[in-house]
Amino acid sequence: MDTDIKKSCYHCGEDCGSETICIGDKLFCCAGCKSVYSILHQHTLDTYYCLNETPGNQRHKVFTEMFQFLDDESIAANIISFKNATQTHVTFYLPHIHCSSCLWLLENIYKLNEGIQSAKVNFNEKKITIAFEHSIISLRQVAELLASIGYEPYITLQDYEQKDKPAAHRTTAIKLGVAGFCFANIMLISFPEYLGLEFKDNPTLSSFFRHANLLLSLPVFFYAAQDFFLNAWNGFKQKILNIDTPIALAITITFIRSVFEIMSQTGAGYLDSMSGIVFFMLIGRALQQKTFTHLKFNRDYKSYFPISVTVLKNGIEQLKKIEDIHEGDLLKLHHQEIIPVDCMLSSATATIDYSFVTGENELTKLSTGALIYAGGKIQQSGIEVIAIKPFSQNSFTALWNNEAFHTVEEKSANYVDTISKYFSLILLFIASLSFLYWQAVNPANAWNSLTAVLIVACPCTLLLASSYTFGFNIAVFSKEGFFVKNSETINKLTDIDHIVFDKTGTLTALSQQDIKLLTNTCDEDEMLIVLSVLQHSSHPLSKVITTHFSSIAKKEIHFIKEVAGNGIEAWYNEMHIKIGKADFAGMPEQMNEKGSVVYFTIDKKKRGYFVVSANVKSGVEELVAQLTSYKLSLLSGDNDASAEQMKKIFPANTTILFQQSPQQKLEYIKMLQGQHQKVLMIGDGINDAGALQQSDVGISVADAAFYFSPASDAILDAQKIADLHKFIRSAKRIRKLITGTFIYSLLYNLIGITIAVTAHMKPVVAAVLMPASSISVILISYVGTQWIYKIAFLKK
Repeated sequence: MDTDIKKSCYHCGEDCGSETICIGDKLFCCAGCKSVYSILHQHTLDTYYCLNETPGNQRHKVFTEMFQFLDDESIAANIISFKNATQTHVTFYLPHIHCSSCLWLLENIYKLNEGIQSAKVNFNEKKITIAFEHSIISLRQVAELLASIGYEPYITLQDYEQKDKPAAHRTTAIKLGVAGFCFANIMLISFPEYLGLEFKDNPTLSSFFRHANLLLSLPVFFYAAQDFFLNAWNGFKQKILNIDTPIALAITITFIRSVFEIMSQTGAGYLDSMSGIVFFMLIGRALQQKTFTHLKFNRDYKSYFPISVTVLKNGIEQLKKIEDIHEGDLLKLHHQEIIPVDCMLSSATATIDYSFVTGENELTKLSTGALIYAGGKIQQSGIEVIAIKPFSQNSFTALWNNEAFHTVEEKSANYVDTISKYFSLILLFIASLSFLYWQAVNPANAWNSLTAVLIVACPCTLLLASSYTFGFNIAVFSKEGFFVKNSETINKLTDIDHIVFDKTGTLTALSQQDIKLLTNTCDEDEMLIVLSVLQHSSHPLSKVITTHFSSIAKKEIHFIKEVAGNGIEAWYNEMHIKIGKADFAGMPEQMNEKGSVVYFTIDKKKRGYFVVSANVKSGVEELVAQLTSYKLSLLSGDNDASAEQMKKIFPANTTILFQQSPQQKLEYIKMLQGQHQKVLMIGDGINDAGALQQSDVGISVADAAFYFSPASDAILDAQKIADLHKFIRSAKRIRKLITGTFIYSLLYNLIGITIAVTAHMKPVVAAVLMPASSISVILISYVGTQWIYKIAFLKK
């Protein structure tokens, strides 16, 4: 029994287990954490541990050649942002950045190597920009230095092929700043007009202020508002009257009318209203962008492969871009490296982990001449292989060539767009009718009426109702660990009627294994021999069992034979031990055990078995109970060992399918959609990528670093899986809040229009009422969102 008190690693905070490594009174869970501490201590960077408790990351294994491709100048040129005779600048994406200690350490990394001149961290985007002297330290060595302290740079083929475009949120922020500055100053300068001071009282000063307003309005009209004009023009070209069309029209008419009044000295214009429209609209858009700038929702298969591989030619190693690999090339692949192409094994043996693709938690052992498929991960030692297909034709890309990955994402028409579109049509009709009426009755009131209608009833308030509410909600969801791609995802979430779960890694915790040992015939010494043999097996179940009993000192076993897919046998002091499947060990199969069973025998007489059960994540059973109003399905790439366990958790009418390939998962989603069902798919690995992409809403469950997550509409923190029903319920309440805000906006607009068409509303009053309506909509959206958040996540 495990009675040890949990000991936490001084560096990363993880449980040290029984095999602790000490430096003085400090404990470390592995040699990696110890080495990072030693590096920091050696360079007097111990302040890192004072800023946060256990701030470090668990150090991942980094093989020597991992960043060898950075020695290739053609590849490095695409990553480097600046280079001259002495200095190089490079920006890396570091997914393991998570706290202020990370920020402090990375910005002091120059103390670890004299070649590094400076380092600047963008915490929100998890990026670091490093300036270094390439005569002292190379680009590859910079990447290796970051990896050595637990911040391994994430560089993929997808990033290499497509250089980052200027961030959209940065452009929006600049436009928002311009609009805000101009709007505030125009309002300030317009105060005398609001107070009713006449132009004739001081024409020189009044004219100066009006022309100053006009000057301030130019950056708003020609720069900050350009997105509205572009969107309206694109809609016009497609013969669509989108929500930006009347907004662009209102901005244009207000600006032109203002220019006319100021230049002709007949009025002060409505430049405050025009700049206010732009400013408030940009705030709504900025809110929806700021919460997930560091997340990557649109990964394709190239995100999972190295940029280049080592090719052996005449015994000489050289780097080659994976898209340049040809049939017949001899490749040298390393431990933990993803196999980039279908190939044939040239080495004597190889151990391949295909769980990255299939979801099946079993290693595959191969011998010379065996076919190896792309997407597998190499385990244990490096191997040499012969490519039989180029990268573009490997078997792994077949899933990604499915039409689900090539369909252009189209925003579905929702009730927000529909109401806004018809409201825009009605508004333009009323404004035109009012203009024509007053042109015939009293031409002096015609332009006042037209302008007042467009200003006071600007449809932007309707759009604000949705954009602000969605924006506030996206921020709340992000705070709770649910990062959605856009507001359309929240809207689609309300229409879901069928939820499909992946099992392994999504509902079950692979790191929390229950081990049960059953034997009535083996003594303690014999069990020690069984465990000693088991530690030589490469099977995942063997590793789980060995880790569980790691505190027991093992014996040295010399004669071992492992039979791939069956088990392992060994001889120790004339004892014959067999461990593995029931038929391999010569034992009857235990049908009533819940979990995977590993059998063992000694000299065909003394028998026993281990039962390894994956724990269901905390809160999963309660989650399923909350989702009884939906149709549910469970898909898994694993075998059906946990079938009975899953049947007890899910309702009787749940479809539960095991040993499902990525293609089968995708086809199942298609089949449900063919039955006119709206499908939500929840998965965690690349083997779920096709199904996630095909589904109406795909949610990728990821760890806190979001290091690997397939293409999806949303990313859910793995620790928050039990709160899924809360997010769905909140999305539905948000929809009701938006409807209520719409009703308020419509009533506000109807009252304003009624007064405006009678020509009794002065344009200056309309100019005040317009921002007042926008502010009130923002307040309703904020208060309503906070109320929904409180009852969903804070109410006990």
